[in-house]
Amino acid sequence: MTDDAITEIKRQEAARGRALVSADWPALAALVADDVVHIHATGQIDDKAQYMEGLRTKFEFIKVERDSLHVRCYGDFAIATGILTQTIRLKGPGTVLEMRAATTQTWIQKGNRWVQNSFQATRIA
Repeated sequence: MTDDAITEIKRQEAARGRALVSADWPALAALVADDVVHIHATGQIDDKAQYMEGLRTKFEFIKVERDSLHVRCYGDFAIATGILTQTIRLKGPGTVLEMRAATTQTWIQKGNRWVQNSFQATRIA
């Protein structure tokens, strides 16, 4: 079960990255829990509605890549940590940001699927 859960969470995280780049907001919404807490590298804290609205109106994701992702499972709860590299265009000014961040995510199993219920990024050099 644990190996299957680790594989599935890594698959879900890859799908999350693809949804960001393709601006597939329904797919992304299905990957995050309704009570998600998303803490951006800037320190801004969003609930799901704020997170989804910000993605739609403020950011264009050009590239989302995982340098690493380590998943530890505890029954229907998992913690994923790793390095994330992103290229993001700010929609207003068009500024392109390259960001490398250490991330911590928590995932919970709801029924037969895993959803992310917490995300925190810390920018690194």
